Amino acid sequence: MRMTLLAGASLIVASLGGISMPEVARAQGGIPQGSYLQTCSVMSIDSSSGELTASCEPKHECSFLAGCDLYLNTVTSLYYTDCVGDISNNDGNLYCTYDQAKVAARLKKEVDAKAAADSSAAAQAKAAADLKYQLEVAEQVAAATPGMRAAAVLILGRDLGSDEIRKLVMTARAPANPESRAAIFTKEFDFGAASAFLKRYIARSIGEPYRNAAVDAAFLQVYGRLSTPGEQIDYYNRISAGKAWYATIVNDQMPGIAPGSQVRAGIAQRVAQAALGRDPSLAELQQWTASGQNFGTMVEGVRQQLWGGGDADPLILTVQRALNTLGRPSDDAGVKAAVAAWRPMKATYSEMIGPVGKAKLGNGRPPSPVRG
Repeated sequence: MRMTLLAGASLIVASLGGISMPEVARAQGGIPQGSYLQTCSVMSIDSSSGELTASCEPKHECSFLAGCDLYLNTVTSLYYTDCVGDISNNDGNLYCTYDQAKVAARLKKEVDAKAAADSSAAAQAKAAADLKYQLEVAEQVAAATPGMRAAAVLILGRDLGSDEIRKLVMTARAPANPESRAAIFTKEFDFGAASAFLKRYIARSIGEPYRNAAVDAAFLQVYGRLSTPGEQIDYYNRISAGKAWYATIVNDQMPGIAPGSQVRAGIAQRVAQAALGRDPSLAELQQWTASGQNFGTMVEGVRQQLWGGGDADPLILTVQRALNTLGRPSDDAGVKAAVAAWRPMKATYSEMIGPVGKAKLGNGRPPSPVRG
């Protein structure tokens, strides 16, 4: 009975199994390799389920702001054994491209394990239905991923991780969302459909965390600070009406930071604090006050100057400040070790003293033993 009921789903798995994709590289100790290691600290690896859990640094890092606790590192997971190519840190969340053949094989293994515990006809029928459903969802998630990621950058102000995408797709395919449900099931959930869905999502109570984070992310990008309660309320009303999202908020705020405007001195101060760990020099204050760039763009410019291979003194001094803040030796040996640890992530001062920066020096939470 079991073989008959599971035959259809098993044929799908078998047909996918012939697809050949590059494997994810493994390092010593079984830790999957990928660019995520530059800005994430591995917390645990479950080799039996293939689940990787890590603490990852978000795009909008704000440890330089007193009392900032909204953009701390996030704990994020994915099934690394299903990945092909790079495993990356997408703005605080693990992401990879899933090989659908591997996904299907893992799902079948999980369902078979549950079915083996109960040989009744009802249990076998449920197992077959569960596998069919999970395979369908996996295919829908894969089809929706490109559109969802592109739309998230525009609407939310950041990229999405693999687990986030699946959760959002599950919401988009729910009967309560007929506008997006049809596009998910026909695999036509493109950038336009994803943008429309995310706008509706953050306008509702279910999307409040994303809504609040999008407003704060916009103000961090423009001013280098979080939004005030009044600004949150103002944009809450606009977002609820479908008239604002991350990109429109950034554009809306840019005229207020025109060159020579009063707020630019404060922005210049925060750029220096975030990127260099000190107050700006007179020359930097003049340069950044006269600039038309926002906070986020200027910090990225300083990052490139620090790590671009020119004058080494600014980098050495920034590293020494970070080491002193962390209570670590800032002699020549300490600086050399820190530069080697922070070079892959091209860390700014605030990132050096943040959770990932500390972990790179050996002060972070060590990976849990691999569970077999």
